[in-house]
Amino acid sequence: MKKSLVLTAFAASCLSVAAVASVFGSSDVKPMPKPALEQTEPLKTNFTDPSTIVQVSPADSTVIIKIKSNATTGYSWFLTDYNPAVLTPISSKYLAPTSNLVGASGGVEWRFAVNKAAFAVPQLTQVSLQYLRPWSVDNNAQKVTYTIAIEPQPAK
Repeated sequence: MKKSLVLTAFAASCLSVAAVASVFGSSDVKPMPKPALEQTEPLKTNFTDPSTIVQVSPADSTVIIKIKSNATTGYSWFLTDYNPAVLTPISSKYLAPTSNLVGASGGVEWRFAVNKAAFAVPQLTQVSLQYLRPWSVDNNAQKVTYTIAIEPQPAK
């Protein structure tokens, strides 16, 4: 019943538009321009490439890893592996997208402090993150590993 009323109302409005167009002449009726699509703007963040080594020195002992993320999907990045003798996690902060589009992706910035004793010798360590929904088990969840090179303090 509701469906037929809606269709009847739609048909009546189409006829009304056609009648108005015939009175004023069809040459005066111009199609409405299509709205311009909003241009998506990339997040103004340089994401950390997992294929490059993150360099850390005593002068700047904070490791910063930025990774693309979309909070609207329910997925989050979780820290799955790191060496606590070398690194101390400081924070994980969501970076909102710069676009106003619904569902646009942003990023996450992870910060780690390099423990002072780790600068005694040059060494490599790794940080692994996994992208998953905390309420579900996903054996194929995306995993990424970053390699961090720790440069020692210069000899005195």
